[in-house]
Amino acid sequence: LQDGSLQVITGSQDLGTGTRTVLAQVAAEEFGTDLDRVTVILGDTGTAPFAPASWGSMTVASVAPAVRLAAADARNQIKDLVKQAFGEAAAKKPLNAERFRKLSETLGTFTVTGTGSRFPNPAGKRIVAYAVQSVQVVVDLVTGETRVERAVCVHDCGRVINPRLATSQVEGGFLQGMGMALMEGRRIDPQTHRVLNPSLLGYKVPTVRDLPVIETIFLDDPDDKANNTGAIGIGEPPVIPAAA
Repeated sequence: LQDGSLQVITGSQDLGTGTRTVLAQVAAEEFGTDLDRVTVILGDTGTAPFAPASWGSMTVASVAPAVRLAAADARNQIKDLVKQAFGEAAAKKPLNAERFRKLSETLGTFTVTGTGSRFPNPAGKRIVAYAVQSVQVVVDLVTGETRVERAVCVHDCGRVINPRLATSQVEGGFLQGMGMALMEGRRIDPQTHRVLNPSLLGYKVPTVRDLPVIETIFLDDPDDKANNTGAIGIGEPPVIPAAA
């Protein structure tokens, strides 16, 4: 936009995993502006390009590379405008608010639209995430009550774009896997075949009180062959070793 702010528009969605924040980070870094000057409009395929569904831990690894290319496209268009308006020497300088102000004074109201799409995976290349988890468990030998006291979760998910959000994903996924192993279970009446615990009153899931001490370790090794951000999905992998 003419004040130098960015709008990221995508048909992707944020289910509470932090997609909105990560896409803003990628756009801000690639374009060369502050994060607070980026807004993300998502979840509406009526006005935005289509994007993959949020499953298979693929959202960031699929959408963020397209956002990065779109931001680069917009930046290059702006530089071409600066070059035409002020000369080649000015185009080589970093973009900033003052430069956008001068450009808007020269050109008037203007909006530059950058576009980008996710490149297909290289032939013969599989994109996978790896995880190793270890737990410390105590068991009451009289009642059989089992409790997880501590967990260490080591994950290789490529580049970690936002450590806080990625850590939250690991903790939430571990809690889901722990619930699957120790608490959750659907009960069926053998005569009527009706579900006997159809609500959370009878179908028990873990809460924050059941959460053990979790130490999360990321290898943070970007996979540059996976995509132009080096990121790999982290949404569901924490659930699987936790349950086991």
